[in-house]
Amino acid sequence: LQQVGPNRAKMEDAVRRIESTGGGIFVYNGLAAAWKSLQKSPVGQRHIILFSDAADSEEPGDYKKLLDEVVK
Repeated sequence: LQQVGPNRAKMEDAVRRIESTGGGIFVYNGLAAAWKSLQKSPVGQRHIILFSDAADSEEPGDYKKLLDEVVK
């Protein structure tokens, strides 16, 4: 977890360097881990950014139910 403001340039640089290398994306597991981390954050506005190419997504689980929980 980190604030975007003072870290914006560093974050943008890191995101632009991400490459797709295959191997499968465990969508539900990634979202659940992100949500668990965000629940500990005391700030009011929080975001989850999930990178996934649809052709390689695996194990979606009940991600829609999880997203409903996150939004609430």
